[in-house]
Amino acid sequence: MKSLNKKSAAIFSKCIADLLEPGESRRIGDASNGFMPLCVECIARWQEKGRIYSLAHYSEQNSDLMADPEMCFYVGPQGDVFAISYRNDFVVVNQVAAEPIEESSWRFNAKLQKELCAFAQDWLRNIEEQQEL
Repeated sequence: MKSLNKKSAAIFSKCIADLLEPGESRRIGDASNGFMPLCVECIARWQEKGRIYSLAHYSEQNSDLMADPEMCFYVGPQGDVFAISYRNDFVVVNQVAAEPIEESSWRFNAKLQKELCAFAQDWLRNIEEQQEL
């Protein structure tokens, strides 16, 4: 799998700082600057030291929270960060490029995972600028 570049991984690390256990979360920003806040959550442990995180912007439509977008990332034992899924509820898109299937293996679409990695790198640069990380 293709990992995020060093700059994007550093931005990602700022977002997830101190979120180590599934269920731990934080909100970055408050929309006062005109940008949607970022919701960050540790959603699972995978293997011995790996974790899966969700980063998302949410809006409300008809009293429902809508991801705009949500991306999930796997952080491996060595600290490498991999984009594994993308979801945008407003345009009804749900792309899963990689998913754990057994204790130590993944099912993944290399082409899609590479595309998600490229998008994530752009998105994280925008988040850094918008949220003044």
